[in-house]
Amino acid sequence: MMDAVDIQTTRGLQNRAILELFYGTGMRLSELTGLNKTDINLRQNQVSVHGKGNKQRIIPLGKTVVTILKDFMARRSELYGDRTDRDAKQSLFLAENGQRIYDKAVQRIVKKYLKQTSEVTQKSPHVLRHSFATHMLDNGADIRVIKE
Repeated sequence: MMDAVDIQTTRGLQNRAILELFYGTGMRLSELTGLNKTDINLRQNQVSVHGKGNKQRIIPLGKTVVTILKDFMARRSELYGDRTDRDAKQSLFLAENGQRIYDKAVQRIVKKYLKQTSEVTQKSPHVLRHSFATHMLDNGADIRVIKE
C-alpha cells in the first residue's frame, strides 16, 4: 500500500506519513488528527499522543516512519506556507483547505490507498490500527501493552 503513494509531491508525502503513522504506531484517528508538529520528536524517534481520557502517551517510531516524517516536515510549508490560521500552523497535517486535517479527510486518504491495494471490505484507519496490533501480537508483544 505504501508504494502506491506518490511521494514526489508534498501532498503525497503527507499522505504517506499519515499511512505510515497509522500502520507503524497503531494510533487512533483522533490521535492523528490532533497531532501538532511539536508532538513529533525525531531526535528520540518518538511521538507524543493525547489519547482517550486525555491521557498522554509516548509511542516509539520506526526507521521508516522517521524517514518519511523528516522528508515531509522539511517540505510541509510547501502546502500552504503562511496562509493558514494559528491552529493550522501548529498542526502536523493539513487538509486541502489549509486547515488542520479532519477525520473525514484522513478517512478518504486511507480508503483511497486501501482500495488500490487491498481486498479488505472495511477500508478505514481502524484497519491499519488492527493490522498494527496483529503484527505486534504475531511478533510476541504483550497484549496489555498493545491495548494502551
